[in-house]
Amino acid sequence: MKTLDVIYKPRNMLVGRLLHQGYDLLFEYDQEFVATGLNLSPFKLKFEVGIQKSDARFRQYLHGLFDDSLPDGWGLLLMNRELKRRGIQFPISPLDRLAYIGDSAMGALSYRPSMGSDNDDQLFDISEIAEASIKFYEGEIESVLPAMARAGGSPGGARPKVVVGINGNQIISGEGDLPSGYEHWIIKFAARKDLNRAGEMEYAYYQMALAAGLNMMESRLFEVGDYKFFGTRRFDRVGNKRVHMHTVANLIDANFR
Repeated sequence: MKTLDVIYKPRNMLVGRLLHQGYDLLFEYDQEFVATGLNLSPFKLKFEVGIQKSDARFRQYLHGLFDDSLPDGWGLLLMNRELKRRGIQFPISPLDRLAYIGDSAMGALSYRPSMGSDNDDQLFDISEIAEASIKFYEGEIESVLPAMARAGGSPGGARPKVVVGINGNQIISGEGDLPSGYEHWIIKFAARKDLNRAGEMEYAYYQMALAAGLNMMESRLFEVGDYKFFGTRRFDRVGNKRVHMHTVANLIDANFR
């Protein structure tokens, strides 16, 4: 992928364009977007028309604003397996990865043209997804369930997790817009090397945070067989409206690794 349009989904508006040229990744804001005054990354990205490149070698020279749309750890593992299944040759550029993410990125940005799959609002078995995710993470299986690839390919973090839509006891993949009555959540699966009650411990920390006066999204435990997995309502979605997010590390070009 050589060129990508960056779209601000709440207004369905062109933010600017990314270009892969040689070893450089270049970005230029669209003039109409600059005129809105909506500065998405105020510290390291100049809010003006003109070509800009990043010096962040640790991000393969991708600007921090767009790196926040990419997964790491678990999501990257799923993405690599799915891209190989499609016959895409490695190494691939960050723009290829953004094109794979397409409209399913965390936050308010999307990327076109997209080579991702459409959202699937069919019900799926969370116990099946949990078991397959843990086995894949532990290296016990090599195949990726389609639902696992869709729902697990965008969140960041090292441990297996999926974005889902929840309506009572019904759960569907949640990477795109949800049908009426469904809410956007993330469910995190514990790896086998984690403590048996890792989900319950994380929920206890959530309760401590609330008791300390911290503002957190609603969270709960999801019981799947003998396991209790931690889940939290997504902070980057209000209904199907997407909310802009930017990590502190990428906001200030900090290499947290």
